[in-house]
Amino acid sequence: MWTVEIDDSAAKEFADLPDEMRDEMLRVFELLENFGPQNLPPKLVSKIGDRLWELRVKASGGISRAFYFTIEKTAIIVTVYVKKTQKIPDRVMDRAKKRMKSRLIAEKNR
Repeated sequence: MWTVEIDDSAAKEFADLPDEMRDEMLRVFELLENFGPQNLPPKLVSKIGDRLWELRVKASGGISRAFYFTIEKTAIIVTVYVKKTQKIPDRVMDRAKKRMKSRLIAEKNR
């Protein structure tokens, strides 16, 4: 069984999602916990960079994304956003990489 943890830096982004998107994201988090990222269908998860993965969520109100990385059997959500363009905005990607790096350093120093 896996664990999904929302990093403090992404918690407000997650809380700010519209209700239906947040509910659907929680459903996908539950699938991730129960089956692990390797067993989710490609329409829900894809690798987007070194150690960084994307969860894709579609709800009646639109499309949202969550970026995460893994440590052992924990998926750590580092950013959440509402998708409005085809391409991942540079600022979102930069934020995800920075938060992942910061979290990895913190984990290493434990």
